[in-house]
Amino acid sequence: MSATIQIRKPGKGRFGKKKFAHFIKPMLAKLIDEPFDDKDWVFEIKWDGYRGIAEIHENSIRFYSRNGLSLAERYPPISESLLKMNRRAILDGEIVVLDKNNRSDFQKLQQYEINPDLPLYYYVFDLLELDGKNIEHLPLLDRKILLKKLIPGGGNIV
Repeated sequence: MSATIQIRKPGKGRFGKKKFAHFIKPMLAKLIDEPFDDKDWVFEIKWDGYRGIAEIHENSIRFYSRNGLSLAERYPPISESLLKMNRRAILDGEIVVLDKNNRSDFQKLQQYEINPDLPLYYYVFDLLELDGKNIEHLPLLDRKILLKKLIPGGGNIV
């Protein structure tokens, strides 16, 4: 059975006009006064992009911003890759466009519709649900191990 998603050109504005009534609000970064180091903390790259939650079902996805606005139509390559995963999962990550030095470029991401050949990626940093089971109770490092098995790498979902 193949999976499909209807993709149409988005209207003017920051995202598609569709806003989901029910959506997961991701945990956000918190500003602190000074950097620190702690063996009990996990430090990750801060990408300059759009936060995206992907709810993947057997043959459909809901892909949306941290405010519940649909991203599926705005970023078709990511939506199509998510549909190919063939697992039920909820992913938390960041959509980015990389420049020639492999650094995220927010301005180019904002102009993605004008230049759809730009290198677009969905960097996934957390797995919230797998095969219909909420796994948020597991330690983050355990969820990252499961995530690594779920997403083998390559393509535009990393």
